[in-house]
Amino acid sequence: MKKLFLICLAIILQAVTITGEGVSKTTKVAKKDALVDLSSTISTNVKSEYRSYQAKLGDEYKQNKENFIDISTNLPIKGVKFRENSTDEDIKAIAILDENSLKVYQESLKLLKQNNKNIKIHLEFASIQSKSLRKKIADRILPNVNCLGMDDTEIANLVHIMGHDKLSEDIIKNSRIEDVIEASKILLEEYDNLELVQTHTMYYIMCLCRKDNPLNDEELKKTLELATVLASTKAKLGNILKIEDLREGVRIPHNKYGDSLNSIVENLKNNDEYQDYKITMVPSRLVKNPKSTVGLGDTISAGAFIGYVSLLKNKNNKNI
Repeated sequence: MKKLFLICLAIILQAVTITGEGVSKTTKVAKKDALVDLSSTISTNVKSEYRSYQAKLGDEYKQNKENFIDISTNLPIKGVKFRENSTDEDIKAIAILDENSLKVYQESLKLLKQNNKNIKIHLEFASIQSKSLRKKIADRILPNVNCLGMDDTEIANLVHIMGHDKLSEDIIKNSRIEDVIEASKILLEEYDNLELVQTHTMYYIMCLCRKDNPLNDEELKKTLELATVLASTKAKLGNILKIEDLREGVRIPHNKYGDSLNSIVENLKNNDEYQDYKITMVPSRLVKNPKSTVGLGDTISAGAFIGYVSLLKNKNNKNI
């Protein structure tokens, strides 16, 4: 346990030293010499568009349902909320996804890369009910990122809009790790820009990358272990306030299905279909009486991504 804690500590300390040239919050956009808060910019933009379209919705909504998204549940921008005592007309009103918002995201991601050649960008996919919106994000945002994270339902929904209906249905119904790995492979084949696809469920966190990824199997495993420790710590304590808190997460054992999951993954590694890939999986650490479960998926993905960028940067520095 002490060794694992020291590994987590080393990764975190390395991550702290990473500047804007290596990692950045995706909600911040490098513009010239300043940082612009992209989330507030888009929120204002969408609110403005909502007011502009509100009077026009009626028949237009009925005729073009696929071009609308529910602003209270599916809008991919946090913080856009309307008053609780909304009129019936407000409740029925569905905001048109502002085309300019997608353009802002695309241009901002390109600007980040332009000003930070070595930056790594992670996209955490979400549960998006609108197939049309899902496809727009897959077509226009996904090609601009390096790493992708999601849960098993979200990866099922993603491959569904790519035409893999049967696989999507199987994942939703059975949640077999074999199917999730197959879906991850499909994404790496479809998007050359992706270095790594990471999927998390209640029982494991798994990543798939190409064979030529600079990190070896052991290093990739360390990034996933960091993610599980961060998640179990947050679940047990409710929050993470200091490095020492991670000792609590380290003490929590992997769940009882770990051996079975490991066996499945090891068998898949010997499959000809995956000879050009690295498959890494770490069982989750389940807290019996968690103080908090909100945001654990994001905690896992953020931990794995920071671990990945940290070890990648460390390896690149050694090779200079």
